[in-house]
Amino acid sequence: MSPNVSFFIKSCRNLTWPARFFASVAVTFWAGTLPGSGALADKPISWRLEKDANGVQVYVHDADAHSYRQVKAVARVATTVGGMVAVIKDDKASPRWMDRVVKFETIKTVSAQDWYTYAEIGIPWPFKNADIVTRNTLTQYEDGQVVITLQNEPTFVEKKKDKSRVLRAGGSWKITPCPGGVMIEYAFHAKPEGLALPAWLVNAITVQSLHRSAERLRKLAESDTYRGKS
Repeated sequence: MSPNVSFFIKSCRNLTWPARFFASVAVTFWAGTLPGSGALADKPISWRLEKDANGVQVYVHDADAHSYRQVKAVARVATTVGGMVAVIKDDKASPRWMDRVVKFETIKTVSAQDWYTYAEIGIPWPFKNADIVTRNTLTQYEDGQVVITLQNEPTFVEKKKDKSRVLRAGGSWKITPCPGGVMIEYAFHAKPEGLALPAWLVNAITVQSLHRSAERLRKLAESDTYRGKS
């Protein structure tokens, strides 16, 4: 980050809550989508390491200088695949690691591999709180890897007048067994709509927010509550 960008963020910290909101939207989705898409991207993406600290790496992909970044985080977690899935599916645990999530609930369960969730993100005045509706689809492969795909479903639940519905986002988790635990990889792309915020500001804050959330998630997944689950 350039000195000018760093100074701007520090000097107007109270004005960056909307940007932090979009960071939390991204954290909520863990998406790997192309701009405007609701599904995972098919073509390979060139990732660049942006932050590497405390065992968590955050990578970014910039489509161009004016775009909102695609971001992914990678970390090794001392838990089981089942333990990691249990954290992800635990509605009550979500606000403990997702930035600014004030409500998170499963609103429909089709099966153990297919469920819908609703999340509300707290936004300070004068903006409305935002909400997100997501379909989660879990696939387990023969080698033990689990992939959870998150697809934005903005029309699945009737829009609430006092909330700003997120329309473009989607996501994926990859949870791969490895010696001593699992390797997790999550990536996202969410397009902010309705607020005129520069891409460079959203991008700078998103990396930090994602890294903090990944650290919280790892700590939670390694706790006795989840670590022994199969």
